This record gives sequence, structure tokens and C-alpha cells, in this order.
Amino acid sequence: DPSPLRRAYCIKEVFHTQASGARFEVVMSAEQQAAFETALVEDFDSIAAKLSEVDVRKAECRNPKDTEQILGELEREVGLTECNKAVFGLLRAAL
Repeated sequence: DPSPLRRAYCIKEVFHTQASGARFEVVMSAEQQAAFETALVEDFDSIAAKLSEVDVRKAECRNPKDTEQILGELEREVGLTECNKAVFGLLRAAL
């Protein structure tokens, strides 16, 4: 479940990681890692479906003003569609 990618702050961090060329790592508990590896082999479609739900336009913060500020910043810097493409590309590479 890519729930962190529903948070505007996380999307912003992932985007800036990609844009800067820094190394991106996905960190999971041992239990999450085992479930993920099983899904990769047995049900890759479920992973693809979950990742397809990631959309910067739907990302939120607890404070609506923060959401507005972050999404506005990403829109001005690169555009939300391009931000989505960058985030998807980084996630694909991490798989």
C-alpha cells in the first residue's frame, strides 16, 4: 500500500529526490518486504494497480494550506502531470 504517496510532503520529497539525481530507496519492515516479494511473483497486477492510484493531484496534508502550497509549488516548477511521470519513473526503477 503506497499510503505515503498520498501525502503531499512525501510526493514533494520523492519528486525532488528524482530531480536532483539522488539515490532513492524504498524502506519496508521485514514483514512488508516478504509480502511485497510474494506479490511481485504471484500478483504483480495488484502492485501495478496500487501504483496507478498514485496521483499528485490527490495528495493531501493535514493542513489544507500546506497542500495548496506544495501542489502550487510543484505545478509552477514542473507541472503536476510531469511530477506524476517523475514519481512513477522513480518507483518503477525502485522495483
